[in-house]
Amino acid sequence: MGKSCTESEDILGPLKFVMFDLDLVQLHRYASLLASSPKTSQQLAAIEGETQVFRVEKQIYWGLPLRLLERARKPKSPWILTPLGGVFVKTYGAQRRARTAIVECLYYNAVCYDSLMHSIIEEVLYPRFRTGLARTPVSGIRDWIFTNSKQFPSNDIETLRRQFSIRLGALTGQDHDVARDCFAQLGMVTRSDEDIVVHPRLPDPRAFSYMLLEWWTRLQRISPSVRIPIGKLMEPMAPGRAFFSSRSDLDDMLDTLYAREMVIVERMGGLDQFAVGQGLNPNIVIDELGALA
Repeated sequence: MGKSCTESEDILGPLKFVMFDLDLVQLHRYASLLASSPKTSQQLAAIEGETQVFRVEKQIYWGLPLRLLERARKPKSPWILTPLGGVFVKTYGAQRRARTAIVECLYYNAVCYDSLMHSIIEEVLYPRFRTGLARTPVSGIRDWIFTNSKQFPSNDIETLRRQFSIRLGALTGQDHDVARDCFAQLGMVTRSDEDIVVHPRLPDPRAFSYMLLEWWTRLQRISPSVRIPIGKLMEPMAPGRAFFSSRSDLDDMLDTLYAREMVIVERMGGLDQFAVGQGLNPNIVIDELGALA
């Protein structure tokens, strides 16, 4: 089993693991309020006219695994926008391509940094998809979560049952009656009666650049001069696995990024590897995402 980011970095403790249904419109509103200056949950609640601060926090906690927000571990510390959070503020209300690209980045981060989302996608759905099973019973995913409950920030079964429902709703948008903006707009994980169905997706090249940089710098922790087998992009925590990509999909995407000097691809003489190019650096990647707006 691949080690999730939530195991290597304590992104969500037991309290923050308990969240409300993902609503990207509401999260965008909170992020926009932080664009001028950092604010505490209490300050955000006051601006929103919300008397119960926890109602703000249970939504804004999503900003941690989505890598939109940061906050010191001290109580009542202010929330701070990350560079990706700044792009989210700028692009989510923009034209469709910009909106889709940022949602693809957020989905990837959710798979990396939220332990439940990681397990649903990478430890249950992806292995079945690779064996030709694009359809998985909801009950089968739930049973896996309960059986492996000790690996989550909270292993209380009732908490897991509710939070599993929330993550499934974030993926499919069909777990609750209220319409919300979530990852369902990607059309990649859908619900058909009591089954979850996977639909592979090729991300926007700018979104893929962001994911590739995240994977390379934070998970691989290797020198830019190192060559990596292309097949590693289908291993745990890599973009190809999160998007259920085929090897041909990855080849096409790398060729696109090669043309933009984002990566170096080597296939001659029996080689099958790639490395980061001069264009794959944080400033350029973030600027290109923002330029979609």
